[in-house]
Amino acid sequence: KSPGGGMSSPTMLAHRVRVQNLYRHAIKLTHNWCIDRDVLIVEATKLRAQFDEHKKENNFALAQQLCADGEAQLVKYQHPDPYIQPYMPGGTKWQRNTPVPTELLENPYISH
Repeated sequence: KSPGGGMSSPTMLAHRVRVQNLYRHAIKLTHNWCIDRDVLIVEATKLRAQFDEHKKENNFALAQQLCADGEAQLVKYQHPDPYIQPYMPGGTKWQRNTPVPTELLENPYISH
């Protein structure tokens, strides 16, 4: 057993990563739907409570089913226009001030 009390088998570690990814994507999805910060905090707290409710689940088959149900809910409630950070691809500031390619700066009529 690992120091945290859980099994450290590769299957359990993979499940842990799956749950972490599910939680991260669920928080991002909640952020897409909640514009007001106060509402976001309340909804994120409810979401965390749902994850904490099954934190000590010992039945691996049930834990796998809970993950599958959570992933299905992510697909079901996908936002049609998700929030994108301004500096990320697709954001409002993405490549706003890109450097000019050097090929365009070279003037063939002027010797350097």
